[in-house]
Amino acid sequence: SIHHREGYNPPPVSSENLIGLSRARRPHNAIFVNFEDEEVPNKPLEAAVQNWKKLCTNIIDKRLEEELKQLFQLRPIWSRNALKSNIGINPEKLKLMLPCVAYYMLTGPWRSLWVRFGYDPRKTPESKIYQVLDFRIRCGMKYGYTPNDIPVKAKRSTYNYSLPITINTKKSGLQKINMHDLKHGQDRKS
Repeated sequence: SIHHREGYNPPPVSSENLIGLSRARRPHNAIFVNFEDEEVPNKPLEAAVQNWKKLCTNIIDKRLEEELKQLFQLRPIWSRNALKSNIGINPEKLKLMLPCVAYYMLTGPWRSLWVRFGYDPRKTPESKIYQVLDFRIRCGMKYGYTPNDIPVKAKRSTYNYSLPITINTKKSGLQKINMHDLKHGQDRKS
């Protein structure tokens, strides 16, 4: 279950505050799941399996299908782009193959991602690392603004971000360690 801070009232879900509701769904036999749906599918639609079997019969296609299944065993949630960069597959074939191994999340933190059948990211805390961070810049030079004229200013500079593995020594009070210190520590016998 999802826990929010005390006093948080989630906005009502409506067509005004959801992204991508107006897009027509294409008939590739994919299963679409909303974040609010109680259950996730355990298997593909039979039509998806039959469609793939009918159109993809050569040995290369079968090898690609196995590679795709292995990727979903390695990791339960993927974006289409991440899959395309990990296996060399024609986008049209990927479109037919994906509904055989995964369902598509329409809303929520895993929106626009493909999730392995039977896996429910809402029930697995480890799934948080796959959540989508969707940000959009509405105004920009494309609309005739210069960087100084943009009506909504950034809260912080893009140059002040650090990776989760970095330490801010000014805030934490920790001291930096250099390579010499590390090497010296290895020389000691414990």
